[in-house]
Amino acid sequence: MTKKLFPIFILFCVMIGVKAENVNYFVIGSTAAPFQIEENGKNHRGIITDIVNEVFQGLRKYEIVTHTLPFKRYIKELEKQESWLTYGSDSWTGPQSWNITQEGLFEVNHVFLTKKGIRFNKVSDLFNKRIVLITGFEYPELDQYIKSGRIKTMRVANHEAAIKAIQKDRGLAFPEMEIRIKYHLKTMGMNFDDFSFSTINDVLKGYKINLAFSRNFNRKLQLKIEKSLRAMKKLGRIDKIIAKYSER
Repeated sequence: MTKKLFPIFILFCVMIGVKAENVNYFVIGSTAAPFQIEENGKNHRGIITDIVNEVFQGLRKYEIVTHTLPFKRYIKELEKQESWLTYGSDSWTGPQSWNITQEGLFEVNHVFLTKKGIRFNKVSDLFNKRIVLITGFEYPELDQYIKSGRIKTMRVANHEAAIKAIQKDRGLAFPEMEIRIKYHLKTMGMNFDDFSFSTINDVLKGYKINLAFSRNFNRKLQLKIEKSLRAMKKLGRIDKIIAKYSER
């Protein structure tokens, strides 16, 4: 009997000694809501984080290790690290566009937030007006108009400050992803009906958001992740996660 049990005992010891394989998940600190939300590097949640967590619930062999960094350091670490997971788009430049999922998770639409009743549909409507921008953010589609002086700007620290600037008539419009504006209006307790959304498609174009991987990311794991994402989309799970952060 001892001889029969001994191999099973050895197998059990080996199994409990096996450690989960770490997967580095990179989060942008403080400015990536509602995609990635954190509080001093803790209490991680948000659309992308919730999607990633749900995917890895079915991948027990792997364990997410979260790294939270300010945006510039975040980009430098992505360029330096050999294996990581985050989010990105093929419409962007840099490491967040190197190796993305075959299917987009969802599409984002850009709008100009204004006070209620103010709407426009062409860029010339912004000429000689002041728009609100966030310090550190880039707005390449608007650069030519800003540099030429046709559109005036003011810079603020964050999304909350930008929305308050619109509310107090310090600027005419604030350009941003619609889903991100709705999230901040919701968390600030603002009345959506006090604001309007305008779209200028030839200036701020929509694009898809994907999960993004390092070039050397484990190929087998990436395929498993993509399979899980397709199942989540089919079941409407991703739509439910998005609704949690963007609906009133």
